[in-house]
Amino acid sequence: MRHRSSREPLTLDVPTPLLHLLYLRALWGLDVAPDVPAAVGQPAALPGTPRPREALAPEWDARWADALASLGGGPRPEPWWVARPDDVPDPDAVSAWASGHAERVARAEVEAVAHREAAPETLAGDAGAGLRTVLVLPLATGYLRRLTPATVLVAEPTRADPCAYAAALARAPRGPDHLPGRHHDAGG
Repeated sequence: MRHRSSREPLTLDVPTPLLHLLYLRALWGLDVAPDVPAAVGQPAALPGTPRPREALAPEWDARWADALASLGGGPRPEPWWVARPDDVPDPDAVSAWASGHAERVARAEVEAVAHREAAPETLAGDAGAGLRTVLVLPLATGYLRRLTPATVLVAEPTRADPCAYAAALARAPRGPDHLPGRHHDAGG
């Protein structure tokens, strides 16, 4: 088992652009990114959408791809409501939901650190070796996607279950052909 050294700090973060898109996907009832589970605490779908779903879905997909690319070092996309203010009825609600998730992840990590000897990435052994950044999403079921050899996007339930996390990390491809823009889901 490889143990994380002090020279290998781990960053735990919440990808705000993806959170905004998960919220909007639920709000508009879009059938996009079917491999990404529903978010916890997401809004109920509105009875109508600001534009036809056929127009929103391709733009959502493009923004999702841009947001994933930004996690790998690309430019950070602007929030949807900046480019199309008429599409989002309550940007503050979107931001509040995303902020609430970030606060929940931070609190959970503080509590977890107080009750365990090692981070989940260390407990995952060789499967967690080399990770530098863990991006946590509030998804209802298991999900893990390796964005780069050192970065994963993971659902809260997957990271909270050491066995499921280690198994998902072990299944996630590590090579350079699995960077943002190329989909490889390891489940969880």
